[in-house]
Amino acid sequence: MIQISLFVNFIVPLIIEAAFQEELPEGFKFSAIPLTLVIIAIVICLVVTIISGSRPAKKATKIDILKAMRREI
Repeated sequence: MIQISLFVNFIVPLIIEAAFQEELPEGFKFSAIPLTLVIIAIVICLVVTIISGSRPAKKATKIDILKAMRREI
């Protein structure tokens, strides 16, 4: 996410300045992704991953190992 913001803030102004032959105002930003937003997105992804993986893990712990090796469950 941060890389996209950096790309947009460095490349897009160069393209616009080249196209219109005008300089943009100093400190102008097209995109700003705050670090807190990145952290929140990572936390949400981790929570969803843990929740979605817990059901198959519970099911796997209840299966008899020898029966599982003999046939696919």
